[in-house]
Amino acid sequence: MRSVHRGAVILVLAVPWLAACDDSDDFDCSGSQVQKRLEVETPSDPAMEFKIASCKVDVDACPALCTLALERIGIGAFGVTTCTVGFAGDTVLMDVDYTVSNPNCFFGDDFSQPTGGGF
Repeated sequence: MRSVHRGAVILVLAVPWLAACDDSDDFDCSGSQVQKRLEVETPSDPAMEFKIASCKVDVDACPALCTLALERIGIGAFGVTTCTVGFAGDTVLMDVDYTVSNPNCFFGDDFSQPTGGGF
């Protein structure tokens, strides 16, 4: 049996749907979809409780809850694509899909070409 601290955000399942890396994808800047299942035990801190309460009464507020939960586990500044929230007793369950950019994405000119006058 695992011990859970109240108010902690727990990463239950992380399934990256990342494409295999190869040289042809280095210039692809479209990003990849990632899916995570998150759990939050309540009661939690005031900011999280506010987001949970907002989501309970307004489904349009749920992406903000998912974004905060992702930030709490160190995944921030990604756009949440979908956010499905469920409530089971004192546990808030979130299935979150978000996009991460390709770390090999290259913006700009080809730096392999020399600049300036030649010899």
